[in-house]
Order: sequence, then C-alpha cells, then structure tokens
Amino acid sequence: MLSSDTAEPPFAGINILYSFHNDPRYMPPVRLSDQQVFCGPFFETKFENGRCVSLKTPFGMYDMAAIAAQLPPEQKPDLFLVKADASQFNFPRNVAALGCPTVLLVGDTQHMTNPIRTMVGYATSEPFNAIITDHGRRNLHFFAEAGLGNLHWMPGLNLNVYPVRPSYENYRYKLSHVGQVGKEHPVRAHLLRRLHDSGVPLVILRQSQEEAARVYTESQININCSLNGDVNLRVFEVLAHGGFLLSDRLKPQTGLELLFRDGEDLVTYDGERDLHDKVRYYMDHPDLCARIARQGHRTLHERHPPSWRWRQLHDLVFSGKSVAELAAAWDPRCTVSRSDPRMSLTERMAIYEFFQAINRVVVELLVLVWPGVDLQVLADMADLSRFKVARLLGPREAETGDFLDAAGVSAQVQAISPELASARPWSMLVLTAAELEANSPERLMALTRCGFIAVPDLPGVVDAARRQALEQCMASLGFTQASQDFPVFQRQASVGDEGAAS
Repeated sequence: MLSSDTAEPPFAGINILYSFHNDPRYMPPVRLSDQQVFCGPFFETKFENGRCVSLKTPFGMYDMAAIAAQLPPEQKPDLFLVKADASQFNFPRNVAALGCPTVLLVGDTQHMTNPIRTMVGYATSEPFNAIITDHGRRNLHFFAEAGLGNLHWMPGLNLNVYPVRPSYENYRYKLSHVGQVGKEHPVRAHLLRRLHDSGVPLVILRQSQEEAARVYTESQININCSLNGDVNLRVFEVLAHGGFLLSDRLKPQTGLELLFRDGEDLVTYDGERDLHDKVRYYMDHPDLCARIARQGHRTLHERHPPSWRWRQLHDLVFSGKSVAELAAAWDPRCTVSRSDPRMSLTERMAIYEFFQAINRVVVELLVLVWPGVDLQVLADMADLSRFKVARLLGPREAETGDFLDAAGVSAQVQAISPELASARPWSMLVLTAAELEANSPERLMALTRCGFIAVPDLPGVVDAARRQALEQCMASLGFTQASQDFPVFQRQASVGDEGAAS
C-alpha cells in the first residue's frame, strides 16, 4: 500500500490532552503524539509507570482545571483538544485555565436534538483558539454568522490507517457495507434492504475499524450512505485501504467534490434507482472497480494523507498558518446578508435543523418554496442532499437571482413558473403566512403529495387570532403541527408515502 506518513510526526514530543466524546472501543480517537493523554466520560483513569495514560471525567459539563490537576507536572498540556457534539456527553468548561492553546473539534451537527444551536452555543461559551470540523463543512457558515472566527475544515482528521494490502482481484465479497443500519440511519437501512431484496449478494457487517479495513480491500464494491448528507469517515477509510467506493452524492457545500473526483477516485449515486443501476453495472465490471479503487487510494495518500492534516493542525495552532481552502470563508453564505433580514440567526438555525431532520429520514423530498420566503432560509436549505429544491418565480426576480448567486446556491435551486409547479407532486411547500392565507385549501392540497407545509414566519408576524385561524384551516385539511420548535404542518396520511424511508 502507499505510505503517506514517512515524515516525522508534527506533534512528536508535544504534550496533548485530548478530551474525547465517544467510546474509544467504537470510535478510537487518533493518536497525534507519543505524549498524548486522553480524557472523557468513556475513559477510565489509568497510570502506567508513573505517567498518566487516560483520565475519566463526568458526563456533560466538567471543570478542566480539576481534571488537569490530576496530571503529573511533566505532563502539563501544551495543547488541549476537545471533540464534542450535540449529545452533550463531553462539554469541558474553564478551558482557559489550562494555559495552553485550545481547539474545539466539532462533531456531529447533522442529527440529534438542536445540534447546530447546541454546538454554536458551546463554541461561543469558551475561548477556543480554533474551531475545526472534519465532516460538518456545510454547517460552518452558521458558526461564522454567530461571530465565531478561526473556523476550519479538516476532512479525515480522525482517520486511522491500518497495515492491509489491497488485492484488486479475487474478492471475498462482491458487495459489502460496514457500519450501522439501526434507527439513526433510516435511509441507509431502507436502501440496503431494497438492495438485498433485489437479489444482489450484499453482505452487511459490523466491524472494528481495523477489521473493517480488511473488508474494504476484500470487497469489489463498498457501499456507503451518509447519515445525513455528510462526508463521513467511511469515505476516507475505504479509499485509504484501497477499496472501491460507491457513495451517496452530496451537495457542493459538503466539500466532497473538492477532495475526490466522481468516476475517477470513487463513484456516487443519486437516489435509490441510480444506486441499483450502478451496483449492477459495477458488479459486471470488476476491472473498472479495481482501476477506480487504485486511483482513489493514490489520491487519498498523495493529496489527503493523515500526516498532512496533522501538520496543518500543528501549523494552525502553533504558527497561525492556515490553508485557504480549509477556512470557513470559502462559503459565501458566511458573509452574504440581506438589508432586511426577516428573522434572527437563532430562528434560522431552528428552521434549518427541522429541515435537516427531515432530510435524515427521506430518500428524496421535492420542495417548492414561495417567493415571499426569506432568501437566507432558502440559501440555508439548498445544501441538504436529499432535498430537490425549486422556487416559484416572483415579482423581484433580479434581487432574488443576485442574492442566490452571491450565496453560491443558484445552481441548486430551480426557478419554476406557477404553471409548471402545478403539474408536479411536491413533498413539501414552504411559504409565508400571507401566502398561506392567499392560497385556497384546494390548491395547497393539489400541490402536496407527501404532505408537509412549512411556514417559517408564522410565530413572529401573525397575531394569535390569525394564527388560530390558519391552524384550524390546516386541521380541516388533515394537517397537524409536526414540531414544537418550528411551524411546519404534516398531513397524517403522508406517513409511509413514497419518498420516506419507513
């Protein structure tokens, strides 16, 4: 296999205290230094030969000064890393008391309860020197809009590479998937079940990272389906170990297409039918699988080796040097804004989190947005991988087009006339309260197939009497409010409709 880690490790000899949010038996954190100490709620306090190996912390919030006080003086940290996500299992406090650079590694923001608001809130509450995400690139603009700086994307930062040799022939498995298929992954479970039912020789496995590395090399085709439109670690793991990867297509804001070339380093699929077609095609072309796998393996180890990411992290922390394409400023949504924003950033994050939660559980959603909806809300939702977004043409087309161009999402939002819109079966309608009142119930029912109607401005601009009237109208059509946080209505008959991964 290609070797990408021959240079001296950038953190050699540096005392690192790494606060980690997950069970290391499930997701082992990367070891950056021979002087590294782990801590977190899933570790046990352990000393070997007078040196600290790991420290157990409480779940949730805890004082880092008290935890670090358990370290011998010679292990005082030169760098403190925190991996945290919206589970809130690991939210260390008082990080400034450590007296060294502190870096927040943002974990999952694509699922769980209020994930973006939770992580933005934590990030703003502690004086971190840098904030980094490895797979949540599309959500970084919310952190920037909240006033946070020194934001960076370092994909594959937690990649562990194991000494396995790719075979590229005599595969043990024709088609495999390694990973979870439980309730948190409904789309993945749905797609894999449908593949299995179609008669293809699919093998589904749960393995440790090291065991999985062997499966990747022994499989002609490795299937990946992200939890919710994110560049997950499996993308890097498969390519790092020489496997052929067939993965779900993502929106540009995720950064996948900046890392790897579709059809050359890996292959992507867009929805269930495309997945079935490509599985059968590549099963019949093992030589093509081997060629793409070799190129993907080469690209990862030549352009994105773990040692380079570690060097970039080192230089960012200790020298202030950053790589332009890894900084959050790449996303124009960080800075583009309207002179008359309709709602606060917190309200927008809540709306986006609801849309994102739907994106996690559907294979595809056809979304029609009315002209009156805040354009920032439209730009936010454009990065959701399973949303096919269109907007109705309106009276301020020049302004709308200019804003979407400036936000970098115009190619992801189709402009459509009312006549064409009437001919399509939409899964979700997004419109203002005034537009909801102006449209007859019959028209709305004719447009919705799956049965979601979202009204982003309903809480802030509608008085109680009007709101009650609108809710009664929705109820008469069989719609009930689907979220306490956000005014979206769902038609109960829609549960299990086509497009949902039930």
